[in-house]
Amino acid sequence: MLSPTIVVAVAAALLAAVAAVFWPTFRGMVAIWGQSDTFSYGYLVLPMAFWSLWQSAQRLGDIAWRPSWLGILAVFPAAGAWYVGEAVGVQAVAQYGMVGLFIAGCWAILGNAAAWRLRFGLLFTLFAVPIGEFMIPWLMDVTADFTVAAVHLTGIPVYRTERFFMLPSGNFEVVEACSGIRFLIVTMVLATWYAQQTYVSIWRKLAFIAMAGVVMNIANGVRAFIIVLLVHYSEGAIGVGYDHIVYGWVVFIISLLLIVKLGSLFRESEVRQAPLGGALRLGNARGVAGAAAVVLAALVGVRTGEAMMTASMTGKPLGDLRMPAAASGWSGPDEIQLAFAPAYQAPDQAQAARYSGVGGAVEVHQFKYSVESEIIRYDNRLFDGDDFRLISSDEREIELADASRLRLQRRVIERDGERLLMLSWFDIGGRLTNSRIEAKLHSALRSVIGGRPSDLMTAVVKVTDDAHDDALLADYVRAHFETLRECARIQSQVTSCADEAASQARR
Repeated sequence: MLSPTIVVAVAAALLAAVAAVFWPTFRGMVAIWGQSDTFSYGYLVLPMAFWSLWQSAQRLGDIAWRPSWLGILAVFPAAGAWYVGEAVGVQAVAQYGMVGLFIAGCWAILGNAAAWRLRFGLLFTLFAVPIGEFMIPWLMDVTADFTVAAVHLTGIPVYRTERFFMLPSGNFEVVEACSGIRFLIVTMVLATWYAQQTYVSIWRKLAFIAMAGVVMNIANGVRAFIIVLLVHYSEGAIGVGYDHIVYGWVVFIISLLLIVKLGSLFRESEVRQAPLGGALRLGNARGVAGAAAVVLAALVGVRTGEAMMTASMTGKPLGDLRMPAAASGWSGPDEIQLAFAPAYQAPDQAQAARYSGVGGAVEVHQFKYSVESEIIRYDNRLFDGDDFRLISSDEREIELADASRLRLQRRVIERDGERLLMLSWFDIGGRLTNSRIEAKLHSALRSVIGGRPSDLMTAVVKVTDDAHDDALLADYVRAHFETLRECARIQSQVTSCADEAASQARR
C-alpha cells in the first residue's frame, strides 16, 4: 500500500521531468507570468493543482496501481501538439501540449482509476497556460457598448466613434486596460476552484462558473461607467490618475464577494465526499516501470525531433531587405518624415522610405523575419493602441498590372488630431494574405512543406484628410507591388531596386 504522499510525489517528479525536457517552453510560460499582470495568477495555479491532488489522493480508496494503455496513447497527441506549436511558433499550442504531456503521463503511470479520481487537480494545471488575450477586442467593444448605453440613460450627451466617445466634459477611450480581461481570467480560475470545493453536481459547477463570468463582465462595465461619471462631474479632478486603478480593484473585490454570495444561494445542503483513507496498492511494479519508461522516451524523442527540425531550418541565407526604385510617375525613395512606425518587435531586418507622386507622398514600412523568428505574435501590431486610436478597419481590393487581385487590410488611425490611412499585407514564405490568422496558418504550412525562408509585413501609410488618398495609396501599391516583393529577397543588384548604399543609410 502506497500513501497519498507517493501519489503526489509521482506527479511532482513527472512535472519536473516535463519542465526539464521542455525547458524553453516552460521557461517561456513562466516568463509571461512575470511580465504580464494579466497572467500573474499563473504562479498560483500549480500549487493549487497539487493541493487538489493531495486532497483527492487521500480519498483514493483501495485501487490497484496498474499502468494505463489509454494514458500511454494520450501521450502521443499531446507530444504532437507541442511539436506543431513549436514548429509554427504558436506558443500557446506548445504550452498546452507540454501541460498535456504531464496530464497524459500521470494518467499512463498511475492508471485509469487513480487518474479519474485525480482528474480535477490534473486538469486544473491547464490554467497555467497564459491565454485569453484574443478576447480583448471583444471585451473592449462590450465595455464601450455598456458604458455609452449607461451614459445615455443619465441624459448626458455622448457621441461615439468606435471605442472613442466624447462628453461635454472631455474625451474618453476604451483601451486594452479597460477590457477587464485581467479580472475576468482570474475570476474564472477562482470560480472553477471554488465550484470544485463547494458543489458535487457538474451542472451546479458549470452554472456557478458561467454566472461568475457574466457578473464580472457586468462589473467591468459598471466600473468604466463610474469612472466616466467621476471624471465628468469632477471636471477631470477625480478618476484620471492612480485612483482609476484603485476603483478597479474595489469593484473587483466587491464583485468577487457578490459572486460568492450568489453561489451560496444554490449551494448543496450536504456535500457528499468519499471517506478519507486508502491509497494505491502496487499490483504490477514492472508494468508501472515500463509505462514510466515509455512516457520518458516519448518526452525525449519529441524534443530531439524538434531540435533536429529546427537545426535543418536554420542557417538558410536571408537576402538583404531593400526598397524598390521609384516607378514612373513617382520619385524616391527618400527619408521618412512621419513620426510613425508599425509596432513590430525585433525584426531580422527593417526598412522604411518615402515616395512622392502626383497628389502627395506615402511612406512604406517593411519588416522581415527569418523562420527562426516569429512575425505573428501578440506584441507585433500595426500601431500602438496606447498612442493611436482606431477610426475604421476594413479591406481594400486592388487590381494589379497582371490583372490579378490583391486584398489588403485598410485602416484609419488617429493621434493628436492627425489621421493616418494605412494599407498592409503579409507575405509568408511567398503566400500573400491580409489576415493574421491566415498568416499563422501559412507559417504552419511552410514549416511542413517548405518555402521561402523569410516572412514580410508591408505597410503603406499616408496622412489623410480626404477620400482621394485611397486612390493614391492604391496607385503606389499597384506600381510597386512586384518590386517590393522582389527587392525584399534578392541576393544581388538589380535595376528595379534602390541603390544599396542609400538603402543602408536609411536603415
